[in-house]
Amino acid sequence: MPNGRSGGFLIRKSDLEELLNWLAEGAVAGHTVASLIKERSSPSDTSEGCDRATLNEMLKAFDGKQVWVEEQDSKVYVLHLDWEVQVERDPDPQKWILIKPGSPLFAALRERHKHISVDRVFAKLSLWLRRNQPRAAPDADGEN
Repeated sequence: MPNGRSGGFLIRKSDLEELLNWLAEGAVAGHTVASLIKERSSPSDTSEGCDRATLNEMLKAFDGKQVWVEEQDSKVYVLHLDWEVQVERDPDPQKWILIKPGSPLFAALRERHKHISVDRVFAKLSLWLRRNQPRAAPDADGEN
């Protein structure tokens, strides 16, 4: 797995469920990090993929309302289905799902990430403009 976090975003659990419902039945969307670690240490073991049904089960078991989607090296995404926010605990690689570019879920996550990034820029710009907008001098009545 790449080791350079290049970004990320939060997605509502309900929005992720909706994205999963668009996946074809049986299509592999990602792999658990645990299965990839196992495959790396024992090449005879191939990592089991996570399809729509598996991901829906994991998402239903997830307690949070939002899922942290981490971008790694601008190339892959990791769904963190262990904690809603990052905490000072050991991660559960069985609940981290690696989504690669060939996944049917990747493009949807990339699109969501792009929109969130653009929305964030416009929100910051709007805030800056409000804070830095010149104020009109009061008129003779003391009003603007």
